[in-house]
Amino acid sequence: MSRLVSSVSLVLLSLLLVLPLLMIDGLIFYVGDVSYDSFVGCLVFLVCFYLASLVVSVVFDGMMRALGGLFKRRFSNILFAVVNGSVSLSVLLWMDLYVASITISLATKVVLVSVHTVLFYLIHQSSDSTVKVSEVTEPHDPVVKE
Repeated sequence: MSRLVSSVSLVLLSLLLVLPLLMIDGLIFYVGDVSYDSFVGCLVFLVCFYLASLVVSVVFDGMMRALGGLFKRRFSNILFAVVNGSVSLSVLLWMDLYVASITISLATKVVLVSVHTVLFYLIHQSSDSTVKVSEVTEPHDPVVKE
């Protein structure tokens, strides 16, 4: 029983974290030229897009962090945004190719990917700045002279 409660709470927490992104994408779908058979199918499409994009982005994010030391910080962040945008666009194009119940125009795909890229870029920037602040404010052990 405790596993069921913890599983349900984990699913609800995940939905709470994804809900703002679903609302933004739903607004983009509403304004854009998108046709779909059912609302639930559209939500499933978006959640699958998030999951596929997350899995592919984890691989590319690791490579970008490994290569990030070779470039200046600003160029590294821009390169991260370009790679993340191209990964999101390729995942969206691939999913749109194989899902026949949803038709998304190219302009809507570009807007959707642009919004995701900007959001992930801002998250990446904020995580970099919090790491820098924690490194600077960390107290150092004083040298004890005897």
